[in-house]
Amino acid sequence: MADTGSTRDLDRESAAGSGWTVDVARPVDRDSVVELRRLSMPRSEYFTFHDLARLDWNEDDERSSVIVVRDPQGVLQSTLRLSVFDAVADLERAVECSFEGIPVELPVLSLSRAATRPGSMSRGLMAWLRFYYLSVVRELPVRSVVGVVFEGAPRARSMESAGYAFFRPPRNWDSEVEAYVNVQVVLLASRDFDRAIEMTRRMIGPDSDRRFDFAGLHRALRTMLDSVCASGRGPAPPDP
Repeated sequence: MADTGSTRDLDRESAAGSGWTVDVARPVDRDSVVELRRLSMPRSEYFTFHDLARLDWNEDDERSSVIVVRDPQGVLQSTLRLSVFDAVADLERAVECSFEGIPVELPVLSLSRAATRPGSMSRGLMAWLRFYYLSVVRELPVRSVVGVVFEGAPRARSMESAGYAFFRPPRNWDSEVEAYVNVQVVLLASRDFDRAIEMTRRMIGPDSDRRFDFAGLHRALRTMLDSVCASGRGPAPPDP
């Protein structure tokens, strides 16, 4: 399923001021995450979303890590779901497209449910979330990061600027949206993590006024890796 988040993280405008935080959503945040997803679902030139009820918190969210940006008042302004897969077949079922011919390395981190509050779309918050998850996964045995986006959309252009490679999937059966443009798979191999982090850092500028809960996300993703790999080929590899 293509990521339908409407984000304009090409913009360099800062999420200005102290007190902004980036961390893992807590159980108390679930309703706010769903509200944010629904608010960010625009009438888009790229797609039509079939059923907003599918944005509700579900078992996929429970198995994943949902990360968020909070403003100084604690209001969620941006969110992204991170899922780990250790089998291409499981990844294909989740994102509803074929990865045949696309060089995905396992374990893989999959991005979905990107959403930014309409009033914050020019603040580059999705780039802050990208900086957050990449800074953590480079310390874990994750071999690649993938997402599915709409060709020409602002988020796709921003990810291209950060160094993601783009592929046209041979098949796509997205049940959530009717797409008006081509769907693309974005892929970042682990060898390119450091470069992407530095390129994203340049987009977002100094980070002295933000607080990132790197330890919290590391614990969450490490737990996901152990769980996913234990149900597949065996224990997850150790951290690099």
